Amino acid sequence: MSERMKRAVYIILPAVVAVLLFKLTLGKWDRIAGIYPYLNRIFSVIVLAWLSVKLLKIHEKTAGFSSLLKKIFIGCGILSVSVSVFLVIWYNYCFFPDDEDYLLKQADSVTYNGNSIERVQSDLVRELGKSIISSPLEKKDLDYLLNPELKSRDIYIDENPYGNNSRNNLKYATGKTFYYIYQKNCAVIKNHSSIRWTQKQSRSERFLEFDAVIPNIDSSSNFHGRVVVSYSLQGGKKVKLYEKNIGSEVKPDIEAFRFSNVFKAVLFYLKNPGRSVITDNTGWEKIKLAIPREKGSLEIRFESSEHDNAYFFAGTPRVFEAEKKPLKKELNIVYIIFDTIGQPHIDLYEYYKLFKEKGYDAAISEMGKNNVRTPEIDRYFDKSILFYNMTTEGETTRPSIVSLWTSQIYTKCRMPVFRNIVSIKNQKKFYEKEFATLGDELSKRGYLTKQIACNAQGHNVSGVGSDLGFDENHDYTMETSEYPANIKHIVKFLEENQKRKFFLYTHLNIPHTPKWIPSKYFINELWGSMFNIDAAKIRGNIRYADFNFKMIMDTLKKLKLDKNTLVVLTADHSMGEPFLFREKPGRQLSAAMKNGRESQSVATFHPNAIYARKGGQHLYSDYMKIPFIVIPPAGVVNGVKKNETYISTLDVAPTLLDITTGEKQKKFSGSSFKNLLEKPETEMKYTHEFIPMVGRFMRGFIYQGRYKYWWNITGIYKYDVKKGIKYIKQPEHLYDLENDYFNTKNLVSDEKYRDVLRRMRVLRMNSYRDYDEINFLQFPEFSKPGERLDVKIEAIGGEIVYPEVFGKNISYKRKSSGKLELAVRNDSANRIFSFETKPYRSRLKISIYSNGRPVNSDRIKIGVEKNNPFGKVISLNDPSDFFVSRITGRTGYESTDTEKGFVYFFRVPVNYWLEMNSDTKDINLSPGIKEVLRGWGYIQ
Repeated sequence: MSERMKRAVYIILPAVVAVLLFKLTLGKWDRIAGIYPYLNRIFSVIVLAWLSVKLLKIHEKTAGFSSLLKKIFIGCGILSVSVSVFLVIWYNYCFFPDDEDYLLKQADSVTYNGNSIERVQSDLVRELGKSIISSPLEKKDLDYLLNPELKSRDIYIDENPYGNNSRNNLKYATGKTFYYIYQKNCAVIKNHSSIRWTQKQSRSERFLEFDAVIPNIDSSSNFHGRVVVSYSLQGGKKVKLYEKNIGSEVKPDIEAFRFSNVFKAVLFYLKNPGRSVITDNTGWEKIKLAIPREKGSLEIRFESSEHDNAYFFAGTPRVFEAEKKPLKKELNIVYIIFDTIGQPHIDLYEYYKLFKEKGYDAAISEMGKNNVRTPEIDRYFDKSILFYNMTTEGETTRPSIVSLWTSQIYTKCRMPVFRNIVSIKNQKKFYEKEFATLGDELSKRGYLTKQIACNAQGHNVSGVGSDLGFDENHDYTMETSEYPANIKHIVKFLEENQKRKFFLYTHLNIPHTPKWIPSKYFINELWGSMFNIDAAKIRGNIRYADFNFKMIMDTLKKLKLDKNTLVVLTADHSMGEPFLFREKPGRQLSAAMKNGRESQSVATFHPNAIYARKGGQHLYSDYMKIPFIVIPPAGVVNGVKKNETYISTLDVAPTLLDITTGEKQKKFSGSSFKNLLEKPETEMKYTHEFIPMVGRFMRGFIYQGRYKYWWNITGIYKYDVKKGIKYIKQPEHLYDLENDYFNTKNLVSDEKYRDVLRRMRVLRMNSYRDYDEINFLQFPEFSKPGERLDVKIEAIGGEIVYPEVFGKNISYKRKSSGKLELAVRNDSANRIFSFETKPYRSRLKISIYSNGRPVNSDRIKIGVEKNNPFGKVISLNDPSDFFVSRITGRTGYESTDTEKGFVYFFRVPVNYWLEMNSDTKDINLSPGIKEVLRGWGYIQ
């Protein structure tokens, strides 16, 4: 063997041995299992670089190149280490310049001055109908202000769907969409006009307060308008209280960056040291001024000589009476949602017995450092009421939030579940329902209702939600670096309103995806999670959420608001218990593992299918139940309390209205559980026998005695192939809650429970509707040239509502509220006509004619169980007729595209229909979508 060969062997052999030792040692350590793939790659690169340099050095001709390559590798190594060190330091100490230390200072700096009370004496927005408006807004003004094109320039002006019908009441949002939004309920005054309203005599000092802004609608250069506030006494004397020029709003130029672009973040903070990404100056200017106690009238006048199309927006204008007595009897509400947090994430749920028997310090010590996830929440163990069976109404955020604050089943709300943009048409139908909302109901009763969030669900500005009736909305949506801004503004809100009645709803997007947090939370959790990256992220997020909770509670305590504020800590929906969250699986995960409960996953359909997203939330109780911790005012609860009544989030709005005002709202569909708050030890099985659930495939739960039944949740799709035919099973679920609290053993196939299952099926069929449905007729290309179809539709004993046309050469005429006629001319494209009935499931008669003659029944294909109903009354007369998917395990076969010359009639769930956009309805009922419908049993 030559000398060079020997040297090559001496070089390669140690490298091989090193690689083997690395894989046989580090690869076997469970503690670093999560980080091992990264270590393996780094080690492989180092070994490859070392081998390359050594082997090139053997030959004289490549020796020089070897030296250069060595320098390159060393340089790259130094650069990689430097960048890594920089990123660790940056993410820990620089990227959040206003994070922990800053927020602690913010919370510590608040000042208590709440030894008096400020009550709302008059609310201008609600009294516009009684006010004298010198020049009311006309239709042309509204056409100008509500022009949809303005939204493309972040000028969000919308009608207020609540309160009153005055044209001068609009909502306006300053800021930038998807960055920050300050939306306020406004009284609008056009140029050269005023609003004047009467004030009663007051025994106490009083003042007028509102926020002021002038929208720069036509994007001209900045301009000003003069605002004059005066007070006319009964004797005729007029006192000028305020006069000032107000500037038009200027929207700052903001460029978003995220963790993925750290260098852009570095440049920003170098240019703007110590500043948040988003400026707090949004154009609103706060005006607060004392007014006389005598009876008289207040007037706000607006003049602008610089701009004709100028409008003045006065945000939440109210007159407050100030009394020198503490605010004790008025109950405030702080409602905190941490997005996707679950019961297993909170120590109090997992270790309730330990905290109850041993107290905080002993419980924390016995749990062990690696099991303590929420130490700040745990501190309230003896002041809290824990609800163990609060079921969310929504599998995703929008359904849960809309149902929460309207106390309505989401399917009635006319908005999509998974399509993230809510159209103007969706919103309009939602407002037509005239639902009551808790925000509006409390506002009517003198509360200041505000949402501060980073998940735009309580207002309609960012296109992902609907207006839920809050007086004000403050929303940071885009920048995860702005999580601290929400806490900062919560602290600010509490300090500014410590003398008033308020309802604060705050929705913090932690621990929701993308789970970005200050990296020290993540780094601190790596060892405890055995270097599992996903587990470390979740654990770090929960600790960061716990810190956010501490900031809110510390502020309440310092302002003495803990004495008259009810705090709710909860979620919108849950992610369940993640892997390696604690040293051993929690109660729920252990039960599921013990009984071998199969996992649920949402099927992946054809690419054109509407529900093509992989995965999805599980639908067992531990995912549909959310944490619900109520912390009443100080001194109300002594000792930790636990309640296991089955409750729905539909009940929250009625309960909070009841406990603050003692009043009911008939439009709310939920029930108040005020008695459970006053007496947590009260034993109840459930507040509702039926709890609807909205999600990827909606159904609901029935609780009766010890049994829980749910049905046809087709997110549990199972595919199988027999004799070459692919079919979908639609399972039912039945659980014995006394023996199986966490729903791990499905008893549907157990003969011992056959009578219980039969009883549940009858109860479901006779008493509960799955959801509202929509009817549609689809017309593919005709087979006869020049053919014309005429369709007569009659809702017997009902009305036809929401008729819509999709496609060309199709039109309709309404003959009466319950009758209409449809004309369809031959065309190469598919067309659809959709409609609903009021009441739902009214009996229908549909007759179809081709060139004046009845269409043969073999040309009509239907998606309901009754055969060929056309030309006759469709027999949808009893509950079983409406449950078109009533047979569990019904087979749905592979479909084909719509055939030329046929007419199709389908009845589908409203939420499925809402997920489709107009293009989809024009019409691409792909095989994949049809497979979804067949899976539901809506196409046979």
